[in-house]
Amino acid sequence: MFKSRHIVLTLLSLVLAAPLCQAQATAAQPLDNAAVVQLVASGVSEEQILQTIATSAGHYDTGGDAEAVLKKGGVTDKEVDAMRKKNADTYAAAVAAATAIGGTVIPPGVDGEGVYYKDPKADTWVEFKPETAQYIRSCGIKTACGKASLAKLPLIFVPLVVAGPVLAVASIPISVAKIKDFDHNGYIPGKTAELAFNRPVEILIYTPEDRSPKDYHLVKLRLDPNLPEVRIFDRGNAFNGRGLSKRDLQTFKATKLGFRFYRVTLGPEYQPGEYGLFLPDAAVPDAPPNTSNIFTFRIIE
Repeated sequence: MFKSRHIVLTLLSLVLAAPLCQAQATAAQPLDNAAVVQLVASGVSEEQILQTIATSAGHYDTGGDAEAVLKKGGVTDKEVDAMRKKNADTYAAAVAAATAIGGTVIPPGVDGEGVYYKDPKADTWVEFKPETAQYIRSCGIKTACGKASLAKLPLIFVPLVVAGPVLAVASIPISVAKIKDFDHNGYIPGKTAELAFNRPVEILIYTPEDRSPKDYHLVKLRLDPNLPEVRIFDRGNAFNGRGLSKRDLQTFKATKLGFRFYRVTLGPEYQPGEYGLFLPDAAVPDAPPNTSNIFTFRIIE
């Protein structure tokens, strides 16, 4: 009888200790989302999982879609928060170590030159999807083109005569667009940008080797009632050497994070509306002339 009771108690203790042993074994290797879901499914307590996340190496995806998968797997809000904190602590430690020896750590989510925005939930950087800005330059004859307008522009590049000289026009649908002498206007198809942010907006620029943040331009886009399907901005007199117009140009401050990495924070001083960030005169492969990539977003209340 005593021997049988001893066997039962031994088996019971092994069953109860199994989740803890699994958590300890998992902690020996870097954790990820799948490992945390596995711990939950194995019956490890929330307290033990929180301790394992805090004391183990690991990197987690806590973005919107990934968080939904975690929640479906039974991961609690506290555990997701602990995963985010671990990401932040790991990156901060790596930056501190690199700074001490004059090095640079590539921020999480950054895999090449470009413009990124901060996903606050995942605590990582996500690359902007570029849109195409197309430009139209006025002919510069005040008595004629200064009072002219573009009407019913076609969807291909063709010359259009308006009260005198010929204008090379971009391939976007525009109803009527009044232009000034020497203007170099940018047009972006679509009423609004896909991305919308509350302030502050966090942007990261990973510059090409021969560029700096000063080469990038931030513009506030306008929605003209005469142009219901496009956003416009004034690039100014880039073609004739008179410099860029300041009508839509917005200033911004870039903080250096490392070699060619710069952080831009748009705070409450930036009014709600549509914005675009672009690198003027950057070559766009396989694109028509007078075009460039622009990274657009909305600031909302």
